[in-house]
Amino acid sequence: MEAEQQESTGQEGNRARGWGSARAALAGTLIGALAGLAGSVLGYYDGGKAREAAAEARRADIRRQAYAAFGTKVQDLATEMASLRNFLIQYKQGITTEELKQQNNEKYVPALQRILQAEVNARLVGTSEARTWLAKTVPPREAAVLLLRDRYFGYNQAENWSEEMEKAIEKYKTAAEVFMNHVDAEVL
Repeated sequence: MEAEQQESTGQEGNRARGWGSARAALAGTLIGALAGLAGSVLGYYDGGKAREAAAEARRADIRRQAYAAFGTKVQDLATEMASLRNFLIQYKQGITTEELKQQNNEKYVPALQRILQAEVNARLVGTSEARTWLAKTVPPREAAVLLLRDRYFGYNQAENWSEEMEKAIEKYKTAAEVFMNHVDAEVL
């Protein structure tokens, strides 16, 4: 009987050890599953942050292109304004009406149209702060455009028109430069 009792106790010990091993295996599986789930959550979170960073980089590239185009078009317009101003000064002193119209229609007007398009693009993709600074470039541009228009159509025959026009062009270039300085940090 003693042998049977020892055998019975040995089987119970083996069963207890078997359940302990099963529990350890289940606990290990549970720990592994939780670690995998945590890794997946962290991976998803990091992936979301990476997607967000990539999207922001794309938006910054688009803004950078729009702002660069704006800066270039400002210089183009300022050059054409100065050129038309020179044509208007020399009009009837060697510059014909046809040459003046050609300068206006083929150089100045297209440059003005390109800057207007560049302003729209910059406004559409810019941040609210950039739009605020961009809006400050419009009044100086409009003032210069009006001075040229009035002289072109003969409304402004003032002696100091040339100096006024030069100052208006400089004010416009300065306003555009201030805009560019403010958006630099936004796209770098």
